Amino acid sequence: MTKIHPFYEAHRGAMEAAMCQRLDLAEGMLRERTQLSDMDGIRQEVMDEFQIVLTADWLLRMAN
Repeated sequence: MTKIHPFYEAHRGAMEAAMCQRLDLAEGMLRERTQLSDMDGIRQEVMDEFQIVLTADWLLRMAN
């Protein structure tokens, strides 16, 4: 498993909370524009992808 960059690990809680807040704010628009009803599933997918974003910076730095 890929390790999360130390900066992101140190701020992980705040970053996850901010992402959850953004999803809360966008929920109505997402439902309206996408006609999707499984917001819990969508929320989980977004948070799963967010975990990839947290590790991507670390991976890019290792490649350089």
